[in-house]
Amino acid sequence: MMVCILAFTGVEAQTVPPSLDKRVRVPMKQMNIISLGDMITAQTGFILSFNAQKIIAQKQLLLRQPSYSMHQLLTMIREATGSEYTIYQEHVIFHRTNNKDVITQVTASNQPRKQVTEKRLVATILRPKTTPAMHKTGIPASLTPATTMASNTDIAKKAVSDSSTLTPLNIITGSSKTFSNSPSYSLTAAAPVKLGIPTIKPTTPAFQRVTSPAKRQREPYIYERPGLFRPFVQAGFAADEALYANFQAKAGVTLAYGIVSWSTNFSVSGFRYGAGISYPVNNRWLIELEATTGKLFKETPIHTVSDTGATRPIVYVNSQLQRINLFVQRRIASHLSVHAGPVFNRLKSTYQLTTWPLPLATLRLIATTPEKNYVTIKPPYTLHRSSPDDREDISTWIGFQIGISYRL
Repeated sequence: MMVCILAFTGVEAQTVPPSLDKRVRVPMKQMNIISLGDMITAQTGFILSFNAQKIIAQKQLLLRQPSYSMHQLLTMIREATGSEYTIYQEHVIFHRTNNKDVITQVTASNQPRKQVTEKRLVATILRPKTTPAMHKTGIPASLTPATTMASNTDIAKKAVSDSSTLTPLNIITGSSKTFSNSPSYSLTAAAPVKLGIPTIKPTTPAFQRVTSPAKRQREPYIYERPGLFRPFVQAGFAADEALYANFQAKAGVTLAYGIVSWSTNFSVSGFRYGAGISYPVNNRWLIELEATTGKLFKETPIHTVSDTGATRPIVYVNSQLQRINLFVQRRIASHLSVHAGPVFNRLKSTYQLTTWPLPLATLRLIATTPEKNYVTIKPPYTLHRSSPDDREDISTWIGFQIGISYRL
């Protein structure tokens, strides 16, 4: 009820309240007021309301800047629609002003003109007998009927009373001179002549052609910068030089989240888990720092120097892969994003021949099978690798990962 009272009393909106200083990001193009209102609602929380019978909300606005304040946008909409607006809490209500004079003027201009009958007055200049010859009017004596002589004042009064609402046409017969107020002249009223004025048909108002929604150009998506504590769920796929396929899921808030993945290089596979933090740089770019760990296991029959061919011993390799990722993520659609960045890897492996644990150096002496066939991961290079005589084989290197993900 309060909204209706404010809308119809024509209460003026506040000029620039603090809440109207918030900036709204818009595309630099021409768009209709309804789509602009949806962007304003999504970014500021203000809800724009229009009277569809009085305000054409499909009117196009040309936006020349990447962002406007709420006050600027409301002013542009008010000028484009010729309306006023009222702010009630989070609602911005647009309504027409009560201007009866304008309505009356427009209505009257659209009505066809009626055919008007006017009296045409023919003025005849009569030269009285007492008029001296020095006037030299050149009027023949035959044009001076004695029965039509009258006073100039009486005839003028009658002409005005008969056509008080019309415009008389003063035509002087027999002379090229204009009508004079000289008392030496008199008027005679001829028969009324009907003048036909053509009827002017009102022009049909031109309405703006509204295209169908199917043909309407799709509005570009406005990317919003996610808040640090905004919850999300994300699933995606990634690949790198060590694990060729990584199916991962993330859940949490933008600032901190958990990670679960299943990875494989088609030789070994395993589940991984970890955590990550991220920070939004702007509406499209996001920086992520993640740490994950997971175990890999592989068993491989090998050939030894004393191999008789009847039986082949089995080498069991247990590995733990720890990774630290630094990714840059970019949104390419409303829910779709791609990421890429370096990955620091630390691989720790232990070897066991049947039931006897042994260092890598001993395994290399007794095995004729290539090392790449029984290790879990063969890095392309190593920044550091422990001594082969140690029971634990530790390797470090830096790789690179790319991926795509869908974010809710």
